[in-house]
Amino acid sequence: MRNSVEIGKRIKYLRTAEGISQRELADQLFYANRQMISWYENGHRNIPLEVLIMYAERYDVSLDWLVFGSSRTDNEVKRTCLKVGNVEMEILYRLKLE
Repeated sequence: MRNSVEIGKRIKYLRTAEGISQRELADQLFYANRQMISWYENGHRNIPLEVLIMYAERYDVSLDWLVFGSSRTDNEVKRTCLKVGNVEMEILYRLKLE
């Protein structure tokens, strides 16, 4: 995964901008506990793709923004996808097109 700390900062930003606690977010996402949210936000755990997708949908942001901090061009997305594997590549590229 790219830089877990930077991704964690963006995830924490979204949660705190909404004004909810880690526990409240964990309850809303139902898959995690407060400790897992803390690990993600502090970069202590890599965030699985399916969890990044949950965050993107929950906060209506792009996966590009969560992972890279900005929107990227299609060619940049394709190059990045080639590095992560076929399944992840297909998911990321399809989400970019939506």
